Amino acid sequence: QAPRSVAVGDNQTVSADFVLQDAAATVAGTLRDQNGNVLTTMNGWAYARQGANPQPLVGAPVQNGAFSLNLPSGSYYIGVNLPPGSGYTPQGEQSIGPLALLELNSSAAVAVADKSRTEQQVFLATGATIPITITLIRNDAYIAGTFYTDISKTIPALGVTGRVFATSGVGGAWTETSLNPATAAYSLPVAPGTWNLGYWLDSDDYINHPTLESRVTISSAQVFTMNFSIVAADARIRGTILRPDSTAFNNVWAWAHRERIADASARIDTGAQSRPPSAAFEISVPDGTY
Repeated sequence: QAPRSVAVGDNQTVSADFVLQDAAATVAGTLRDQNGNVLTTMNGWAYARQGANPQPLVGAPVQNGAFSLNLPSGSYYIGVNLPPGSGYTPQGEQSIGPLALLELNSSAAVAVADKSRTEQQVFLATGATIPITITLIRNDAYIAGTFYTDISKTIPALGVTGRVFATSGVGGAWTETSLNPATAAYSLPVAPGTWNLGYWLDSDDYINHPTLESRVTISSAQVFTMNFSIVAADARIRGTILRPDSTAFNNVWAWAHRERIADASARIDTGAQSRPPSAAFEISVPDGTY
């Protein structure tokens, strides 16, 4: 049964009853490479979803290249999520293009369009066991580059640590690597396809936001160079967060937003958590209006 939404008022108790279904059918899945070999060292997570809802209904671990999902009779889309560093990506994993996005009217529709590229649809009858094979592509391409502290990309951001990651759509594959603080360089193995790049820096002295052109389409065995100029966060926004009775409200997220500046800066969304005991926060930002 799908998740339910309830409205609860002050001092009110609301009932939310669920009717369970008999999961008397089984999907028995195997993960194989492009040559048909079972990937016996591959682990991850398998899921089943229905219709236009991108949220999984049932999930189970992938162990040694195999998984089993117990489900009620019906029609399902079966997919897998792989951990970063697995070395593989589900075949067909590629985010939909901008023109297709314009034709979709919700984030859920975008997620379903992305997920459906790698999923398999199955029709289950009560008591049936359906075997399926999910083919994975080896990550034999690389996105590599260097981080710089100036817009001209001449001064490497030495000493900065962080992670560079790539995603292939809403709910799609994820892969990541470390930024080398000695060289300010990174090298990220990916499968052929279209990837959206991002990064997370460990320092509050810079904004965690990729450049405007962070979408990469790459072929098998290709090395694509993507360098980044990071933006120094040398100004501070400070404040406190209080409840209506003026007492400190700790561990609440305060955020700062700045719209994109044409030919100068991407949109900035950043923030910080209010800290005990006074619920004070401090957000590091570049100069500008927020």
